[in-house]
Amino acid sequence: MTSKTQPPPFPKVFLVGAACMVVAAISIAALASYTGVGATRTSLPASIAEQRQVVFSDRADGAVVVSDYGAPDSKPDILLPGAHGFVRVAVSGLAFTRHTHGVGRDAPFTLLRGTDDRMWLVDPQTGGKVDLNAFRPQNRAVFAALLPSARNAKIAHGGAQSGKAAP
Repeated sequence: MTSKTQPPPFPKVFLVGAACMVVAAISIAALASYTGVGATRTSLPASIAEQRQVVFSDRADGAVVVSDYGAPDSKPDILLPGAHGFVRVAVSGLAFTRHTHGVGRDAPFTLLRGTDDRMWLVDPQTGGKVDLNAFRPQNRAVFAALLPSARNAKIAHGGAQSGKAAP
């Protein structure tokens, strides 16, 4: 006769320990959410060094046109296709939020740089914002070239085209 041996039962102490860990994790997360302890929040700078109200639009060839809001006579910046994917991603994320809130495409975004040199792309319509410092310096530089100080420097130097953002 062959006797079948049953494997030993799973130790209950491990199940109780796992359950305690799950309860502790949920409790800590709830406490942090309720009190704000341990939460990371990004806030706009207290003082703004420069800003620009802009409207983004797509051109048929894939370029992104950055126009001054309320100044139809100003020359727009043209971000050439294939080189500025980050701009598309940053703007499309904010545009999606606008769409879900029923905000039109013609409302401006605010590109700003604080006195602490941090840069933000803000949607005043929905409160959405992108901290441009959280990404690679090359991505931030594309937005920095759209600020008034960089645009004025280009004009002062003869309006030379850098290939990144045309005046």
